[in-house]
Amino acid sequence: MSLRTILISLIVAGVFAGLVLISASLRGSGSGTAETQASIRTLGFDPAAVVEVRVEDDQGDEESAFRESGAVDGWRVRLDEADRVGWAADSTRVRTTLRALASASLQVQDDESIGDLAGVLSLVDGDGMTTEVRFGSQAGGGFVPVEVVSRGTDGIASGRWFGRIERALRDSMIGRGLGSWRSAELFDLTVAEVFGAEVASGADRVVLERTSLGWEIREPWVFGADGQSVGAMVGLTLGLRIERFYDSEVYSKDLTGLGSPIATILVRDGSGVEHLIMLGSAVDAEGSEVFAEYRSGDQRSVVVAIKTEGLNRLTASPLGYVLQSPISLTRADISSLRITSSEGQDRLVVKPKLDSWEVGGTVASPSQKSAIERLLGVMSQENAGFISVLKDGLNADGSEAPFVTVGVIEITDRSGRTAIVDAGIEASSGTISLSLKRSLGDGVELVWVLESQDASGTGAWLAAMGAEDSRGN
Repeated sequence: MSLRTILISLIVAGVFAGLVLISASLRGSGSGTAETQASIRTLGFDPAAVVEVRVEDDQGDEESAFRESGAVDGWRVRLDEADRVGWAADSTRVRTTLRALASASLQVQDDESIGDLAGVLSLVDGDGMTTEVRFGSQAGGGFVPVEVVSRGTDGIASGRWFGRIERALRDSMIGRGLGSWRSAELFDLTVAEVFGAEVASGADRVVLERTSLGWEIREPWVFGADGQSVGAMVGLTLGLRIERFYDSEVYSKDLTGLGSPIATILVRDGSGVEHLIMLGSAVDAEGSEVFAEYRSGDQRSVVVAIKTEGLNRLTASPLGYVLQSPISLTRADISSLRITSSEGQDRLVVKPKLDSWEVGGTVASPSQKSAIERLLGVMSQENAGFISVLKDGLNADGSEAPFVTVGVIEITDRSGRTAIVDAGIEASSGTISLSLKRSLGDGVELVWVLESQDASGTGAWLAAMGAEDSRGN
């Protein structure tokens, strides 16, 4: 065989060998890609289909969260089995966490062991199928071992595999628990949904109730309430937010001041469910937050921190909510108006007549009409500059409260109810202030002091009628 033939044979053999190696390399490369793809999995659940989440730690303590029946996005959290009602969850936080779990990449492992158990996460969908994730306690390279089990409605495992997941995902579910899902909102109510309220602090307490005629004070005495003032108080209460939860038992009643709360606030919704907040001592030296205990219906009470900002605008005094005028009638509501002197003698008896008034069977004169309508405007529309409550003729501090009556106004509405208002005047620095007093029974009287020009004019008119009556006698 010639040298040339030998060289050609070697070249051909080399080419074939190269082709074989390239082919093997390509096959190996393809096989490695498939193997890599097969070693990465997700938990395999649909986050939108999940209706319940359960977390159990290595001590066997269980927490759960569930989607409320009939709700598209309403979740509640139960931190122990004894809590039947649970706490409203932050739905955005729930959705974000479930999406993160569903999209998390897990490295499939051949080793069918996770070592010591750190906790178990169970995700239940609407069909009753469960994805159970059992977390190992030992971490390495930022990952922890997991065992993933698929269970049917009968609880029997239908699939099982092992892998590794990021430690941060485990810690977010097992380390912090579902308590971090709780909403910072104290109330899930609007002002229109509140039908009762109470505020108490020290010796002061006021009970308010929404009726068909508007808000009323029910305790410590019964009288109409100013809807704007009540609405402001309810709105401020409903706007309170939780800064943090205190679940540890080390926060005793003495530490939080909740053994003797400085104030309590209660609102009652239309179904009669009561939502109660008790305010305790300051959380920090600056006093920017206070401890508070909150309870809603059958829900277990929780201790939280809330901002003090705005709380100083709340008052437990009924005078903070009372109507700013002694009557709340319009001209159309009135069937008769009667003014008597301090001695009880009639000075003026009128009835509404179309766009005027009838006095003694005749149409009121222009001056009478003007005085009558000014009186009604002052009594029903003008806000008092000052309101006080008297008990047996004494002020709250026990001092005497002199009141010189110059006339008594009796107003009867079309339903037959009569409001009796005593009128008094006081001259000071050349001005006349008008005081209007109503008795609420049991020795309790409310006094409105009005200082406008119309109030002064009405006071002078009532005093003049009384003086004229005295001269007539």
